[in-house]
Amino acid sequence: MARCWWTTSLPGGCSARNLRTCAPRGWARFAGLVRAGQGDAALDIDAARTQSLKSANPVHFSTRLGGVHVPGAVAALYERDGAVLLQVCMQPPDWTPLTALMDTLRAETHSVISATRGHADLITKLLHNRPEHIGADALAAQVAGLTEIVGAHMFRLDALMNLFERMEAALTGRLHREARRLRRRVRLDDWLEDFLDDTLDETLVDPEAERSYDHERFALDCPPGLDIAASPAHLRNVLRDLLSNAVLYSEDETPIMIQARAAADGRHACIDVIDRGYGIRAREADRVFAPFQRARQPQIISQFGYGLSLYVARAEVEAMGGRMWFDSEEGMGSTFSIKLPLWDEARHRRDEDNGDNSDAAEGAYAAFAPYDE
Repeated sequence: MARCWWTTSLPGGCSARNLRTCAPRGWARFAGLVRAGQGDAALDIDAARTQSLKSANPVHFSTRLGGVHVPGAVAALYERDGAVLLQVCMQPPDWTPLTALMDTLRAETHSVISATRGHADLITKLLHNRPEHIGADALAAQVAGLTEIVGAHMFRLDALMNLFERMEAALTGRLHREARRLRRRVRLDDWLEDFLDDTLDETLVDPEAERSYDHERFALDCPPGLDIAASPAHLRNVLRDLLSNAVLYSEDETPIMIQARAAADGRHACIDVIDRGYGIRAREADRVFAPFQRARQPQIISQFGYGLSLYVARAEVEAMGGRMWFDSEEGMGSTFSIKLPLWDEARHRRDEDNGDNSDAAEGAYAAFAPYDE
């Protein structure tokens, strides 16, 4: 009979009394509490425990405690004397950024609806009651100008909805599952070239920003044979955000470089997005990856933005097993870098055999409680 232990964190006071009662009763009591909140599609907590005893990686599960979705992970740790420590981590998400985003979304939606309705009414009046002194060409120009304003409002609302979906995925735990499910071998030189070609058919920045981006401005430096393990969809989101910021916060005549290289550790690749733009003041550095925060420099704050893209992009990089950072000097430009693992065929096969639960859970741990099996 192996001696086993489990740990759990108290999720923000949610059902804390119920979790405390698990301590003297062991795994059976804890499993019952978790199972009561799981849906039919969720990985059963006992199945997660069984998988953890066979795997070197944490096994993820989810439940609802006090009406709140709480992700968790269980991992088996083996001691020299044969004892098994079942370590359970439960980390409730911080909904503060999503709540703030909902407030912004509501305000922006009401603003867009009101503005669009006003412009639509004005276009209707111009078409049906055209003043005699306004010719057909002048009328067409006025209508075109109004429709451009409506288009800019639609662009902003669509961008905000996209950020909302991405942030929701990050805060609910869906992002990590999607990033693992979509992870594949990405040959960077070909992929980056295709990515840049695709951006020329997209609107990278706010239509009212009046910034140019074309092949003459973008430069790519990527050696052949650099293959990474990544989700192409999430990588595209991240690089699109970085490229958009580089365009938005630099002058039209300055170049923007995307540079890829193998990391010094031999296990990762780095992708840098380098601009010669306005740069970021040292005292503003802490705001860069914070939600709803933007640098307060005049050149930056004058451009439209929500202050969310880098916050979400960093979460997506971390979900792919990487990290993101930046280096900047005011008046000289910025370099935003992401580091992602190189493709490892042997590891890929191991992850498939182990159910691909390779991401470690984060969170606070409470006291150990013993039980016997």
